[in-house]
Amino acid sequence: MRSIVRPLLAAAIGILVAQCGEPSLTAPQPITALPRTLSAAETGLITADNRFAFNLFGEIARQASPDSNLFVSPLSAAMALAMAYNGAGGTTQAEMQQVLQLDGLTLDDVDQSYRSLIALLRGLDPQVAFTIANSAWYDHDPRYAPTPDFLATMKGYFDARVESLDFRSPSAAPTINAWVSDQTHGKIPTIVPDPIPSDAVAYLINAIYFKGSWTARFDKGLTRPGTFRLANSAAATVPMMKHGRTVRVGYARAEGVTVLDLPYGGEAFSMTIALPQDAAGIDSLVQGLTEER
Repeated sequence: MRSIVRPLLAAAIGILVAQCGEPSLTAPQPITALPRTLSAAETGLITADNRFAFNLFGEIARQASPDSNLFVSPLSAAMALAMAYNGAGGTTQAEMQQVLQLDGLTLDDVDQSYRSLIALLRGLDPQVAFTIANSAWYDHDPRYAPTPDFLATMKGYFDARVESLDFRSPSAAPTINAWVSDQTHGKIPTIVPDPIPSDAVAYLINAIYFKGSWTARFDKGLTRPGTFRLANSAAATVPMMKHGRTVRVGYARAEGVTVLDLPYGGEAFSMTIALPQDAAGIDSLVQGLTEER
């Protein structure tokens, strides 16, 4: 991915379905720049989200069991927490500001920037399918009703579906889960338990879906078994994809790490792969990932 769009998109993918197939006869027109200049607040929010993304991933990886597979969508977490941040105050708000790396940004900066960046991401590359959706669901019990201003912010800045439900009703959980399943094209069929727990009074949910073809597609006919080294130095045989021709990709080797950047569609989005040159170095690689690195 070109450096001009990398900061915006580094944490953007929640549900990923990559298509591989025969090379297209005509390559997509590359996207070489954003359609507009980013504001200072947008740039600040992107930096904050990227820092939060690597902190979140590092903490999840630290707590994960050895050799487990992790798939996280930091942008989904950051955006859902930003919605909650609008309703926080006092110590809670200060702690959320610290965790979300939002120092130096006002609440209005955060809300305005998310609204404009959501619109930018949705239309960034017409050659891939990218949807981003938010929703706010709350129990109809008036004791827990959000303020009208909070609900207006959810709609106006996060383009959220806002709905009051009877959380004790058998239809409450299926309603929320159906929304998530629809937004992710069935990839996430369930997000809340059924029945909804008795202590739950609201859900703030973000759903992201991405599906794209490689800019330079792999040739399925060239897929062959290959050797993949595990963290314990054991070898596993797995299918290995090949292009069968010379293609342009991002590539770098530094500090014991090989990095490969495979673009999708018009090249606004890409899959970035970081592989330790020593298979046993995966844990130190994960813990060493930062927004700056």
